[in-house]
Amino acid sequence: MLNKNYAQKSRFRETANQQHDKALDQNNRMIQVSNLEKSYGRQVLFDKIGFTINPGDRVGLVGRNGHGKTTLFRLILGQEHHDSGTISIPAGYRIGYLSQHIRFTEESVLKEACLSPLSPCLRR
Repeated sequence: MLNKNYAQKSRFRETANQQHDKALDQNNRMIQVSNLEKSYGRQVLFDKIGFTINPGDRVGLVGRNGHGKTTLFRLILGQEHHDSGTISIPAGYRIGYLSQHIRFTEESVLKEACLSPLSPCLRR
């Protein structure tokens, strides 16, 4: 009788720990991509790719031109739609990025720099 109760409590503890670990794992995830597929016509960029980026991870993307680096960023940012798969980002998370193409508001880089609110030219 004692062994049976001990085994039941032990199994209950294991299940509770597994559920707790799973909840922690889900809460610590920043970006998760699963079975992602993306193609343009007959050109397949991604075929069931998946990865997880956790808080504190540092990730670099390296590859040849036209192999999907920018497309992957656009998919994660929601600027483009994937063919299938999932991209999960926890609610309330914001992703900051610097666009590949900078849009200037002034006619020259010099004016852009000098007329910026952060410019030392305007501080006196």
